[in-house]
Amino acid sequence: MYLLTLIFFLSASIFLVKFTAKNWMNPGNVMMSFWAFFLIASLLFLHKYEWDYLGLFWIISLCLIFNFGIHFGISYSKRGLTSTKQASCKHEFLRSGSWNVIIIFIIIGLLKSIIEVSLYGFNLSMIFDLNNLVDINTEIAYRRYNGASYSNVILQIMNIFVYSAPLCGGYVLIYSKSSKEKIIALCSLVPVILNLMITNTKAGLIASVFLWVSGCFVGYLNARRTFMKFKKRQVILGVVSVFLLLAVLYSSMLFRIGDFSSNTMNIVNDKFLVYALGHVPSFDLWLSQYYTNDNYYLGKYTFLGVIDAFGWGTRDQGVYTFLQGSLSNVFTAFRGLIEDFGIIGAMVFIAILGFISGISFNSVVSGRNNKISITLLASIYFFIFYSFIISPWTYNSYILVFFVFYVFLFLSSKKRELRCD
Repeated sequence: MYLLTLIFFLSASIFLVKFTAKNWMNPGNVMMSFWAFFLIASLLFLHKYEWDYLGLFWIISLCLIFNFGIHFGISYSKRGLTSTKQASCKHEFLRSGSWNVIIIFIIIGLLKSIIEVSLYGFNLSMIFDLNNLVDINTEIAYRRYNGASYSNVILQIMNIFVYSAPLCGGYVLIYSKSSKEKIIALCSLVPVILNLMITNTKAGLIASVFLWVSGCFVGYLNARRTFMKFKKRQVILGVVSVFLLLAVLYSSMLFRIGDFSSNTMNIVNDKFLVYALGHVPSFDLWLSQYYTNDNYYLGKYTFLGVIDAFGWGTRDQGVYTFLQGSLSNVFTAFRGLIEDFGIIGAMVFIAILGFISGISFNSVVSGRNNKISITLLASIYFFIFYSFIISPWTYNSYILVFFVFYVFLFLSSKKRELRCD
């Protein structure tokens, strides 16, 4: 009975969002589609799990509240736009040096991985041999998970550019005219892929892909003022890219174990499924059986990066621990929102975030050339994508990436030109 009600509620919600947010790149549409995929996939592939369904209903409700916030944000934003037609005729161009900036980011990211290899006592030439690379990966992953990793201020600063590269690379893709420029935009992901093969930081690769997509979204909206329309070739390339990403993540799990036997692959198969979908049943379990509204942490879990930076709290390895009966210690960003602000407070927070999203989205598609709106919209896309793991603002590196992105926009933008017929 609960399952049938959930299916009806999810279907009605998807229809409502698609009807009200006709542009599929509208953040509300993106959030609804993103979470509908995870909910449906979890129910299909984890069908043996005993669901309470409360967490699933809550996620759908939150997506609807986010969409309502966006609707009001867009309506409010339109009041301040005197001439949509005039604004949409103004187009932004990038300076030719923009791609050189991304190359610098890429080089800094690669140097960061090289320095890390040296700090752990390995020879740089070892990364070009598969067996040695497996040893490096296993050793560094072991040290990292046991709190014995190397870190200093220089590496932390360089790490910001590892993630800034894909965000800026995704943004400039739509502006790329030559093959060289497109290759640079795509190569912005190379530093984090190398970092994955060396240190086994899977979450970093996932974050970088989402940053690249977020940059691509806002770049397209700012350049074209409309939603993307895919050709058959682009769809095929997109599907192939997703499978390549999954293959890289799967390989990294094998590298961490350091064994490629059939028995190990069976173990990794089960772990990979939990890694991809375990956050949904874990959040459902926590909300249904473990949540108590005794304390509100007022941002500790949603903005842990800021809290930790100012010394207002301490950061624990993994943030959350396993609960009895949970498949994973990943509980989505929604657990943090609820623990920080309560059930009602989390809904209010999401409504406000939706309102800001609506203002930013309308500002970008209307051609106002507001760099703050572009940066905010990119950060909101990233929050949506990364929310299946945790709030991205848990990590200072991700927060600082958007300051770098704003500076990049400021330096790379040319004077707007009128191109009206």
